[in-house]
This record gives sequence, structure tokens and C-alpha cells, in this order.
Amino acid sequence: MTLAGLTGFLALLAGLCSVLVLVVTAGEAWREARQARWPEASATIESCSVELVYFDGPNSDDPTWWLECKIGFRAASDSIRARLYSGHRSNPAQGYPDPMNQWANDHPPGSVIEIRYNPANPQQAVAATDYLPNGEPRTLGNLKLLATLLAAFGAGLLTTRLLQRRRAAA
Repeated sequence: MTLAGLTGFLALLAGLCSVLVLVVTAGEAWREARQARWPEASATIESCSVELVYFDGPNSDDPTWWLECKIGFRAASDSIRARLYSGHRSNPAQGYPDPMNQWANDHPPGSVIEIRYNPANPQQAVAATDYLPNGEPRTLGNLKLLATLLAAFGAGLLTTRLLQRRRAAA
């Protein structure tokens, strides 16, 4: 394979990855924009726990550290109970992920956080400001990744074109 062929292949790969990241980013942005329109409420934390969860059974080699917080809040005239979740895949030998433990320790029962809840289904809630670990908005990070991939795609195409012209001139 020639150098031009290799850079062309890598440019194509970066382009395909860009398309995938674009689709994921569009979905995340749509979800986050929808959640940003949900009403806000102050919620009281009833309990928070960090546990190792094996979603594929106890013999799974891919467990997830799972942070679950039970909250209560008022929506209109109803008292609502909901749960906030966050997951982090990690090797059990590494122990609890520090950010999850820290978040749970910083938010003991009785503490108050701001949430947004789905008015059509108030049990569906997300933190409005003090995000759970791995629960923050992802669109900005996805856009940075997309820009990097598009730059790699453009640089790869340009390099391939220059190498092809150089080869043709020789």
C-alpha cells in the first residue's frame, strides 16, 4: 500500500467516525434540549448509595459501579418520589470510583439539590446543576470530538491529494 493510499484510508476512517459522532451528538443534543425545557424543582435526597452492579449476571467480567439516589420533590400539588442514576464501568479491584463516593458523601440524606423533571412522567428526573458523576451534559464534549475528527478528515484528504499530485508529477 502506498503512503497516499494509507492516508486516504485513514481519512476515510476519520470521515466515517465523524458521521457516527455526528449522529450520537445530534441525539444527545436533542435529549439535552428537551430536558432543559422541563420544569425545575428542589428535591430532597432521601438516600444515596454506590454499588457494584453486574447487569449481565454475577459471572460478568464487565461490572458497573452504580450511583443511585432516591429523591423526593413536589410537582404541582403532588408529592413525587424519583431516582437519579449514574453508572461507571470499572474493574472491581480498583474499588469505588472516587467521584461517585465523593458525590454521595457530599449529598447526605436531607440535603437539597435542584432537578428538572418530565411533566408527563415526573418520576423521570435529572439533576439541573449539581450533576452526578458521568451525568453532566455531553453535547459540548461530543462537539469537540466531532471537530477533531473533521479536522483529521480534512487533513487526511489534503495530504492524500498532495501525495497523489507529487506522485503524478514524478
